[in-house]
Amino acid sequence: MKGIPISEINPKLLLEQGLLSDKIDSKVIALSKVLDALRSCSHQDSVWALEHSLTLLQGEEAAPQDYGHAVIEIVSQAFGFQVVDLESMNRSADLSLARQVAMYILWRSGKYTLDHIGQLLGNRSPATISHGFQSVAWKINTDTRIRQIVEKLREGLG
Repeated sequence: MKGIPISEINPKLLLEQGLLSDKIDSKVIALSKVLDALRSCSHQDSVWALEHSLTLLQGEEAAPQDYGHAVIEIVSQAFGFQVVDLESMNRSADLSLARQVAMYILWRSGKYTLDHIGQLLGNRSPATISHGFQSVAWKINTDTRIRQIVEKLREGLG
């Protein structure tokens, strides 16, 4: 059975039919990208992402800023950057990887929406955060070095 990608569904039509509220419109689009990425994730990551996605649809809570800033600081130090570097628009490969690792750790904490993570990392879009999360999730399954770095960082954060 083949479905229609969410990105091809007309949100105005869904609003008119009462199937979608204007409050969750951007969340649904961002979550669709995460759910599309589940095809390449391990079973454990897939289950977690589905559960987390469902909680996001239930409503937003205030994101704990202190934890987010701590994650960004620890990740920036681990990769040899400053916090302002991760928040900048610089897209060098090493810096992008560090930023994406921060996105992944923040997303996996279960404390942040894609919007919140985007705000913490220089006002990036939910689609950018989703792409970064997906990129690291894929690398964890294919690159032992990245998996070890992420595991070490997550353990250090408790």
